[in-house]
Amino acid sequence: MTSIRSLAFPLICLALVAPTRADNAMTWVDVRPFGVEGQGWTETKAPFDRLPEKAEGVVRKPVWDLSHHSAGLCVRFVTDAKTIQGRWTLTSTRLEMVHMPAIGVSGLDLYVKGDDGHWRWLGVGRPTGETTTAMLVSGLPEGTREYMLYFPLYNGVTSLEIGVPEGCTLKKAAARPEDRR
Repeated sequence: MTSIRSLAFPLICLALVAPTRADNAMTWVDVRPFGVEGQGWTETKAPFDRLPEKAEGVVRKPVWDLSHHSAGLCVRFVTDAKTIQGRWTLTSTRLEMVHMPAIGVSGLDLYVKGDDGHWRWLGVGRPTGETTTAMLVSGLPEGTREYMLYFPLYNGVTSLEIGVPEGCTLKKAAARPEDRR
């Protein structure tokens, strides 16, 4: 079996040229049951907010508004799929900023965990509107691997689903081992 480390460069090249058109023969799974990492609180007003609902009216309005951005949030999952897609809905129709393109403001970043335990960037979800369905990566070699999908940096998300071809497995990744420092 070929290691993911030896495939890092070819996989990155593949991700850069992967088709952006999405396939319809996919199984779509809501990421919420997988556990969203990066949230400090669970009592949020919306599923992917970063501050608890009780902070509304306590923190300054600009801080509250920024708490709806999903920067730093991610979800980890395991799949044997050769193709992975994303489908997400944003809270704002403004996809880009003056200083940052839409892919950074409102896009998704996909990473794969290599055989050596290191995370490597694999692909992106390019936003096309308030709701986007995009190919994150295709043509992966056979095998089951762990992935980490990062949410948009400067936009909020109301829903996020991962799509894999019908018949492929898609499950929550095992809990991270506790830091023993």
